[in-house]
Amino acid sequence: MNTKRVKIAQSVAKYAVARHSSSRWNTAMKMLKASLLVGVSVSGSDA
Repeated sequence: MNTKRVKIAQSVAKYAVARHSSSRWNTAMKMLKASLLVGVSVSGSDA
């Protein structure tokens, strides 16, 4: 794994944990998987 993907994974995990919400966690996981599949082409946007 490259560092960019690791940073995205960490930020997604922190976001989900901070919210303590399973629904947000599922959404975060979908976002993470999608970003990895796309090759992190949207890494510049922090939406």
